[in-house]
Amino acid sequence: MWPLNLLKRRHWIFLVVCVLFLLTYGGFISWAKVAQALEHLAACERDRVSELAESVRGVDVVEVPLLADDVHDIPGLRRLGDHLFGGPDGEGTGR
Repeated sequence: MWPLNLLKRRHWIFLVVCVLFLLTYGGFISWAKVAQALEHLAACERDRVSELAESVRGVDVVEVPLLADDVHDIPGLRRLGDHLFGGPDGEGTGR
């Protein structure tokens, strides 16, 4: 029986990490290339956010960091609200 449930996000992450490990172990790709691709992806995302912020002038745009877990309960929503509107955990300031 297949031990992984492909509907769960953490199982997909595990599979991707395993494939990346095997590809790097075999010499097909290097971790430097993976890091470079992730940096490029982050730069593209920053560009998109900047374009959005310029197109909606007068409206505050807040960058919310990637949270360690899913937001699915009241404490998670509270943490998200702190980042959006200011509070103990977040700035809440628009750019």
